[in-house]
Amino acid sequence: MKSFFITMIILCLTGSCLAQSYYEKQDSAINQDINRLTQKGVDTICVYKSYCVGCLLVLYSSHDTICRRQPYANETYFLWKHNSVTAFTKKDYCFTYDTIAINANALWSFYSSAKNQISSKKIKDAEIRVIEHGKKTTNYVMVDHDEHEDIFLAIGGVYKKLFLTEFPFEKIVDHHWNINYTNNWNTDTKKFQVLLDELIHINAGKLKIVK
Repeated sequence: MKSFFITMIILCLTGSCLAQSYYEKQDSAINQDINRLTQKGVDTICVYKSYCVGCLLVLYSSHDTICRRQPYANETYFLWKHNSVTAFTKKDYCFTYDTIAINANALWSFYSSAKNQISSKKIKDAEIRVIEHGKKTTNYVMVDHDEHEDIFLAIGGVYKKLFLTEFPFEKIVDHHWNINYTNNWNTDTKKFQVLLDELIHINAGKLKIVK
């Protein structure tokens, strides 16, 4: 029995290390792509990836064994502005996509006006008020697995990373009102992410597979 528990601990630690190694590899690939763009004189870059920790990832069966090991297993979107034109493309675990020009003026304008507030106003953990033993108490609520949105920004020589999860933006948590719901949705970080998400949703379908 003792050896069984030791084996399980080793397996869990190994799985954790593999997951961490994968995300580190992906972030390293993103940083390399950002560096390549900056070396070409591009000074307005945004990279966006949305993924779920603990969710099912469906892979194309014909590419399973090859492509799941690539650094872009989740769809990752790239936007960069150069000479007043915004270029847009994406990378995923199997395909190369073309690059198209899109209108991202609203996104860049919002960032310009709110750059000092983006990431500075804290997104708070979900909180609920409950009655315990006849008294009102405030409890933080968190989850182990969640949907994530990571945003990498390299604009005007300033580099930022924004990390968001969906749970703090839920209105109802454990059958109670999330008292930080309004605060979180009113942060400029969330507003920027919503603008970015909408822009990607409008334009992602226009991208074509190159190979």
